[in-house]
Amino acid sequence: YVQAGEWLSYTVHAQKAQLVDIWFDVSSALDGGVFHLELDGEDVTGPVEIPNTGDWRSYSSVSGGTVYVSQGTHELRLVADVNATRWPVVGNFRSISFWDHGAARGSFLGQPHTTNAFVEAEHYDVGGQGVAFYELTPEVGSSTSGFREDGGPQIEISNLANNGFNLGSMQSGEWLSYQLEIPEDGLYDLKFRVASTLDNGAFRFHVGGTDVTGPVDVPNTGGWQSWQTVYVPRVWLNRHTDGFGFLEGRWIAQRNGDQWPYVTNLDWIRIDDAQSTEQLPFAPDGARSGSRWIEAEHYDLGGEGVAYSDTTAANVSQHATYRLTDGVDVENSSLAYGGHNVGNFQAGEWMEYTVDIDSAGRWAVELRVASALTGGAIALEVEGEVVSPELMVPNTGGWQAWERILSESFMLDKGRHVLRIAAHRNGARWPYAGNIDGFRFVWIGN
Repeated sequence: YVQAGEWLSYTVHAQKAQLVDIWFDVSSALDGGVFHLELDGEDVTGPVEIPNTGDWRSYSSVSGGTVYVSQGTHELRLVADVNATRWPVVGNFRSISFWDHGAARGSFLGQPHTTNAFVEAEHYDVGGQGVAFYELTPEVGSSTSGFREDGGPQIEISNLANNGFNLGSMQSGEWLSYQLEIPEDGLYDLKFRVASTLDNGAFRFHVGGTDVTGPVDVPNTGGWQSWQTVYVPRVWLNRHTDGFGFLEGRWIAQRNGDQWPYVTNLDWIRIDDAQSTEQLPFAPDGARSGSRWIEAEHYDLGGEGVAYSDTTAANVSQHATYRLTDGVDVENSSLAYGGHNVGNFQAGEWMEYTVDIDSAGRWAVELRVASALTGGAIALEVEGEVVSPELMVPNTGGWQAWERILSESFMLDKGRHVLRIAAHRNGARWPYAGNIDGFRFVWIGN
């Protein structure tokens, strides 16, 4: 929780004069934090912005550029410049690292990875630390498999029959790069083969510098060699436009799981031509329990007209960072844990959520909403039947000033159901019904 105006000083020794690449391991649940690094009193990075990594313990590496360092002892000063929006905090810092600028990147296989084929996790690019991968504790010779002794991620011998290795002990803030060839603009299904004994781990995947998945939850598969495939369907990707004939795909470990400082084991990645428009739960391990809190941005998979309906084809939120290929207007939330909410929710729009109800009986839906308007209303449907025709959204005093509202009660059978949250009526003056952060089902009685 470093704040603007604070600084930290470090004494370091360079064994030789050389160009080095500077990397910072940072985290933040907010947007807009800025800092810089000084070398012997000179600003050598310029302003460096800390991205919204999802929460305060989800670390990501950001580049400070390249700088010439002379041989000898130097003073580094890390200076916090601008606080993030909403809170007086620039961000969290875990480490500063320096790497030889001379390393060149290339594909491990000598040519970019293609779509509709397996990308083995251990076939990350060549080029070393800060170029082809980022490892928190780089140590040449640490791999238990004897494969690729380059100081990169832990490569293990896999129990799978189709290949020999997997990546293990991936931690928040680490990343891997893969040269990709995307043949044409279009929708693609992304698949990741993962294994973990932990809950709440998450990763992201970038293509051409763009986050195309947002945080992807890693299920507890029951073992570090018990493998499941996590799907992120119907992601829009553009073919290469950089003049090099390839794009960089970057797999980023975002959030460690509970109990241990690891995100997941990773066996392979696939980018396939999109196939399915079937409506599926957003959760990788199936529908969520209705009695648990469900984030509004975790509406079902399936796309426009299947899992949601939106008046615009693209996310029009000013600070959109999540589920960018869908039309639902997901934006960053002001709540303390970070995360997202659905904004710009207009009359006629809706989202659907597949949920599991634990017991038959009478239930109500509790929602967390925000609005700067008066008169907005939403409606709730279950399997197409209206169960709450007009649930008023109060004027909470702002689009990020959150209050909870409770629907009227209704009967539900035990089992799987599909809830539709629809914008029923816009508020006065602006064409919005209200913002929604999330919801849960509340047991009323038999």
